[in-house]
Amino acid sequence: MRWPVRQYELDRFGHVNNAVYLSGSSRSAQTTQAIGFGGAWARAQDRAWVVREHRITYRRPLGYGEVVLVTTIPERLSEARG
Repeated sequence: MRWPVRQYELDRFGHVNNAVYLSGSSRSAQTTQAIGFGGAWARAQDRAWVVREHRITYRRPLGYGEVVLVTTIPERLSEARG
């Protein structure tokens, strides 16, 4: 998923605040919905999604108007984990 950096997402140095990346990664969970493993699937299985790990690669600081790219990669789906 992609979104342009908004003014309120910047820290005092004019860069995207680190918390914004985490917020974006939670929004990217929409990917699981798109491949059929969203909220309805989890409820039907009597399960819930829990994020256990985030990996963020900072290539360079982003500023106002630049585009953030967040990729969600489901590595493994099994009975207890995905």
